[in-house]
Amino acid sequence: MGSLLFYILLAIKTLILLLIKHFMRITLIMSVIFSYAFSAAIAQGNEKYISVQLPNDFSGHTPEGAYSIYLDSVETHNGHKVATIKSLKPSGFATILSSAIPEKCIGKRIEYTAHVRSENVKGWAGLWLRIDPADVYKDPCLGFENMSDRPIKGSSKWTKYRIVLDVPKGAADLVYGILLDGDGQVWLDNVNLKIVDKSVPLTTNKKVL
Repeated sequence: MGSLLFYILLAIKTLILLLIKHFMRITLIMSVIFSYAFSAAIAQGNEKYISVQLPNDFSGHTPEGAYSIYLDSVETHNGHKVATIKSLKPSGFATILSSAIPEKCIGKRIEYTAHVRSENVKGWAGLWLRIDPADVYKDPCLGFENMSDRPIKGSSKWTKYRIVLDVPKGAADLVYGILLDGDGQVWLDNVNLKIVDKSVPLTTNKKVL
């Protein structure tokens, strides 16, 4: 009986791995991205993350009770509501993100831009862009930039920020968004990804996380 149970469990595990590999690749990639956030949360004794669905295929993720992520009906930009991250009892960081398939970007340079407004940011905030391969277990990151060398701090009006990275061969997903680490509030709008000429300078020399 024990041997039979072992083989049943082994078969279930194999089936799950196949499903993940063939039908849930994006979910797998997202889980790798947030492994850093989960590790930080666990280290601080906060193991629960809350996810919030936002319009236009964006979602928000925050340690439970640390931040609030929502569509702001009071603060608008260009006449429409915008997504925001607001600190409650900051622990770790919170992020708003989306993803795209980079089929037309392989071997090219891309620019990620967005407009951000900040209010009383005492920690730091920044746009971030991550380039992931198809097999995230073999090589979890092909490129990463999060504006850590030029963080958004304090209070500011709507400002356009940018990240420029090269998309290498083997890239399967582009995951991008904004993060807030610490007290304060940020709003995000006019998110755009586009291919640019190689004459446009990179915003970082870091190739991996």
